[in-house]
Amino acid sequence: MSDNQDTKISNNNGDITAVYYNEIIDENIISSNEKENSNDPNSAERLPTEEKHKKSAETVSFGSLFRYATTLDIIYMLVGTIGGLGNGVLLPIMVLVFGDLLNTFTDRSTELCKLNFTALAITYCPPGYQLTASNYLSSLSICHFNQTSFDFQSQIQKQVLYLVVLGCIGIVVGYIQVLFWSMAAERQTKAIRKKLFQSILRKEIVYFDIHKAGELNTKLTDDVNKIHDGIGDKIGSTSQFIAAFFTGFILGFAKGWKLKLVILSISPLLFTSGVLFYKLASGLTAMELKAYGKAGAIAEEVFSSIRTVISYNGQEREEKRYEHHLGDAKKNGIKKGAINGFTMGCVWFFIYCAYALGFWYGAKLIREEGYNIGNVIIVFFSIIIAIFNLGQASPHFQALTQARAAAYLIWKIIDEVDNYKFHPSKINSDSETGLKKTDLVGDIRFTNVHFSYPSRPGVKILNGISFDVKRGQTIALVGSSGSGKSTCVQLLQRFYDTDSGSVFIDGHQVTEYNLKWLRQHIGVVSQEPILFQATIRENILFGRDTATDDEIYAAAKMANAHNFIMTLPDHDIQNKDGSNINRRILHQTLFNIFNSITDSMKIFID
Repeated sequence: MSDNQDTKISNNNGDITAVYYNEIIDENIISSNEKENSNDPNSAERLPTEEKHKKSAETVSFGSLFRYATTLDIIYMLVGTIGGLGNGVLLPIMVLVFGDLLNTFTDRSTELCKLNFTALAITYCPPGYQLTASNYLSSLSICHFNQTSFDFQSQIQKQVLYLVVLGCIGIVVGYIQVLFWSMAAERQTKAIRKKLFQSILRKEIVYFDIHKAGELNTKLTDDVNKIHDGIGDKIGSTSQFIAAFFTGFILGFAKGWKLKLVILSISPLLFTSGVLFYKLASGLTAMELKAYGKAGAIAEEVFSSIRTVISYNGQEREEKRYEHHLGDAKKNGIKKGAINGFTMGCVWFFIYCAYALGFWYGAKLIREEGYNIGNVIIVFFSIIIAIFNLGQASPHFQALTQARAAAYLIWKIIDEVDNYKFHPSKINSDSETGLKKTDLVGDIRFTNVHFSYPSRPGVKILNGISFDVKRGQTIALVGSSGSGKSTCVQLLQRFYDTDSGSVFIDGHQVTEYNLKWLRQHIGVVSQEPILFQATIRENILFGRDTATDDEIYAAAKMANAHNFIMTLPDHDIQNKDGSNINRRILHQTLFNIFNSITDSMKIFID
């Protein structure tokens, strides 16, 4: 083992203190310190904001989002898309019915002006009945006007019936759209989470040295949720908005292409203002995020080295550094808000101009070219529906982009494991190859072992260590924290391979053994006992899942844990002490390794 390991650790701590002292004098030294710590396992969590943004910019194709879709999922998505398209078509059709309804009202007024009430009374009313414009409506029940060419009430009823039918269809297609897309998304998300979890469990231990638990948990939750949003009902809603957009445009051109073109003449101004705002806001947003990123980096530095900050009375200085970057973010945020407000004002100004232009030109077409008011309303509102539905689709496209970026990171993790069959990993616990001895004795030998953790290759942990352990023999590795005691255990379990030298069991290197078989014969009481969210019985059964209840009780008694378990309310475990010993006893392994065993045995002396 390395004799100077503790000295190195103390030197590292001294370097951290010195670096911090220099940081509060000159911030330029921070960049050099970051380079020196590039091999830190936690460095992945402290990537510069720009580098994180660069990584997140990589995406997969749209089709790759559905790589875990089954045939049933595809059917669900097709049915959901049909529902979305039908739902999108309904709104423009409703405008068409509304226009016809408006024509019915205007036609009624026109017909009333043309009516010969004396002739109508003689033909359709009882003898001697006097019909006038004022009592026309009240006479509908007395006279038989349903036989006339203009039956106002029946036409109104017909349009109302159309609206009711459209409403009923809307309920059905809306339900189909949301239900089937949601079912498809949930099924695929479940498959993705399961595959990602399996892939993470199959990674080598060095992967977990570099990627921390919080990062991996984020991928299982936040990143998968982004994929869920991208492949779920948002696609159904997008199909709905696109269908409404095209239906509105087609309907507008069919009912009045001249008016349609005049109203669309405003669209270049709307488009230009939107593009201009996007470019200005994007730049300011990037600067704002950059400032927040710098502020966040300062906060992370301070919180991770809070004792050093306090020992040098650096609180006020760190507050000023943090506040400086917050001020930059605030300035950029205010500028972005001002530009956003001005742009939104311009957008609504152009929209109201389109209203004015449309109604002015529509009135001209009614006077000069025989348009009716219903057609003008249909054309006008069909354009409004088309434009607003296109605008509503934009956030959904953004969610799709985020889903593609999240999928890139997750597919990368999964594909790295799946490619083991083509590019085998050095340490693959799923491999069926390797030595499985039926007459395992249990002699262990470390021969001139050198080792450095892959995440910290510059730090030597073991420096030529050699020792032998014969069957039935008990040895103790004693040393200060960080001297390599736990490392020897991890090399025996083959969490890592040595840099040089060899670890033997019964004369065979550990690399020759089948990995899963080897670990089944090693029982470890770790330095920090871990309990899972399960019952006492389930936690003990992790040692051997085929054990009977009698064996579980016996293991708990041998580990001196039975008595304190029985004193707990409902026998619910709240104490970690002794739990690892229970599992080790139940495991009945040939090799028994106790890492800082006094931690787990303090229950015996309490």
